[in-house]
Amino acid sequence: MATLSGSTIASTYDRLLALPSGGLNGSALVALTDGNASDTISLQVATTKTMIEGSGNKLFFGDEGDEYIYGDTTDLRVYSGADILLMPTGYVGIGTASPTTELDVDGAVTIHSGTTAGNIKKVIYASFGDTDSATATFTVSTTDETSPSEDYDGGSYTCRVYGHGWHGAGGTAAGHVAAMGYKGFFAKGVNRSGSASTSAVAGAVSTAHAGSSVAYRGIASVTMTAVNTTAFVTTVSFAVVGSGDNDTTRGVSIIVEVDWSGFQSEPVIAAV
Repeated sequence: MATLSGSTIASTYDRLLALPSGGLNGSALVALTDGNASDTISLQVATTKTMIEGSGNKLFFGDEGDEYIYGDTTDLRVYSGADILLMPTGYVGIGTASPTTELDVDGAVTIHSGTTAGNIKKVIYASFGDTDSATATFTVSTTDETSPSEDYDGGSYTCRVYGHGWHGAGGTAAGHVAAMGYKGFFAKGVNRSGSASTSAVAGAVSTAHAGSSVAYRGIASVTMTAVNTTAFVTTVSFAVVGSGDNDTTRGVSIIVEVDWSGFQSEPVIAAV
């Protein structure tokens, strides 16, 4: 039986790894054997600072910092500032420690075609309070490039938005809730020196409003506008106009999708 600080680390010697006399030797290939010297395993030892270290049920790389592989009796987690979680249910979580579907991503999803085109998708939830006024909801930003030179800002994108406006908080909040489906899109072009133009919103379609009592609390309209805050930032606003006898908080829950090409750096979608 082999022990370390009073804790059992192996039940038999053939489950241990053994170094030959002299131990590690610079950058040479060192043969490891099991504790009974019957099976040989190859381990290459480099002279750099690369390190793999175990600590409890975590395997660290480099030092005991923010990068590790973690396993317990059910889950396997790869962590480097945010989780990638593999569960026995078959669920995979990225950016979330509690996935509920086969692929559960907390954050934007980006699909590339090399470095000159891509697709970005992000869910935006916004609450506006009790107002019919247009409220800034999200931005789409591109980069004011400085390398290789200032004249590398050019590119274009189309932004598609689909989802719904809501009236009434829902959940455990008291009162009726109404919804109105919405979709619309706009385009933007930026020339290489940084001047830009954004189109008007097109293809806007709204459903009829639906709710548990639209006479009590409904939605008259959902509209979207897009304006250039700067050549590199487009601000998108929504107005959810309430109807019925009892106005309250309203807002939107939407999916924002950007197809882009030409930019040196991919655009960024951000909630306001």
